[in-house]
Amino acid sequence: MFRNGLGCATSLLRAAEQRIAERELLTARLSVEVTNMRARQLYEHLGYLPVGHETDSWSEGDGHGGTRLYVAELIVMGRLLTG
Repeated sequence: MFRNGLGCATSLLRAAEQRIAERELLTARLSVEVTNMRARQLYEHLGYLPVGHETDSWSEGDGHGGTRLYVAELIVMGRLLTG
């Protein structure tokens, strides 16, 4: 399923997990848009499980020199970090 990937996302995520573990924290959490199934499948493949839902928003360019508010429905995912 991930054969076309280059492993960059996995490498970045593992590096982030290492930094989290170095701070002696026990879990890593991330949020992914509900509609981003490819990313969610990758996170699940790496051991992340859904732990909740949230809504977030931010300003982004509208392509015409202005901005618009982007609202995203997110799945919160977490993974227990073990030595």
